[in-house]
Amino acid sequence: MTYREFLDRLAQTPRDWTLDTYNRLRRDEDTRCPLTAITCANLFWVDAADALGLSRTIADQICAAADNSTLTPFPAVRADLLRACGVVEPDVVCEHGTAMDVHCCHCHSGFVFDADHECPPKSSDGNHNT
Repeated sequence: MTYREFLDRLAQTPRDWTLDTYNRLRRDEDTRCPLTAITCANLFWVDAADALGLSRTIADQICAAADNSTLTPFPAVRADLLRACGVVEPDVVCEHGTAMDVHCCHCHSGFVFDADHECPPKSSDGNHNT
């Protein structure tokens, strides 16, 4: 299974994904991360990766991103997982207070999870300079 195939399968899961109190991506009434949820089994992540035919490197990144690990952050993978699960991280906003998955100023498209992201300044008429 490729990373894209994994994301496609994840996007087909029920929309009951949430961020728990530790900001980990989990199913609503389940403690499974996206990787183990796709296997539909209570497996250790390595076994889940093997069962799916997913590389352990990619699986490790998926688990770290789902758990919002600060030791091994993978912001692009986390953005992919959140998008596939239909979850918006509540504190990820641009300077205008708009969640960055919303095209607030046409300076980016899709999810932007970059703490250094700066939207272009607004002109006097209230429109963004692009």
